[in-house]
Amino acid sequence: MERDDLVRKIKGLAKEAFNVETKASDISDDLHGLLQRLEEGSITLELSSATHDRRRKRQRNTSVGRDADRILWELAQSGVGKLVITRLAGGAATVTVEDRPSVRLPAALADLLEAICSNMSQGDDGLMGYKSLVELALLLEKKRNKRLTPHAITQNIYRLRLVLQTNGNNPYLIQTTRNGGVRLALKKGATVVISDDHT
Repeated sequence: MERDDLVRKIKGLAKEAFNVETKASDISDDLHGLLQRLEEGSITLELSSATHDRRRKRQRNTSVGRDADRILWELAQSGVGKLVITRLAGGAATVTVEDRPSVRLPAALADLLEAICSNMSQGDDGLMGYKSLVELALLLEKKRNKRLTPHAITQNIYRLRLVLQTNGNNPYLIQTTRNGGVRLALKKGATVVISDDHT
């Protein structure tokens, strides 16, 4: 199996895993509500063998999702060599990573990606350096003329990863650290083109 086929298959598995985890989260919320009612004594609950079977199946699906995420994370560690951001009228943008299909981003996510890639420093691992959430907040405040909290930026990082993944890109190219560092996994000497297309 060629690398592109393997990457497509892994990304498909990651997307399925995300859907499974979303459903599992919904089920968990429902279960939490039922357990509260059970504690209040308003209902009685008996777990059938079918419930146990569903629980085992959900655990297997979550395991597959973790494996797919790990593989995608490892693929992202080598970085990419080209990024093209084309700004559109209204602030939105199309983004092309390497030779992957273009992805359309709303203005807030386009601004975030542009801020992540601005004033790039060199990291110790041959990829661009990290920016702190505070640095990103300052860059975005100048761009958007609006104050943003680190929490709002973190939420947009999650949204940016989701949009990339939904459109066939590796979401782990947007890399984060536990202390709040953020970067795009761009190789040393990568080509970054940011242009306007208001036609």
